[in-house]
Amino acid sequence: MAPLDGFASGIRQNPSIRWTSVIGATHRILRKDRLPDSKWIQIKRARAGAATTEYIDTGVEGQPRFYRVEAVR
Repeated sequence: MAPLDGFASGIRQNPSIRWTSVIGATHRILRKDRLPDSKWIQIKRARAGAATTEYIDTGVEGQPRFYRVEAVR
């Protein structure tokens, strides 16, 4: 699967990140405030309960954010 296959994000007051997942797999959700920043900050670990997993980042209204999802091996 290509890196962005099954990945979607939404633009709204509280950003929504949705990706295709394997049930039972664990993922790390990481965030940056600015793309040039050197470090990604882990904001959550999520275990997939379905073929699609979603995370909504609350409390970031009107602030730009950049997100990354990594599978935990």
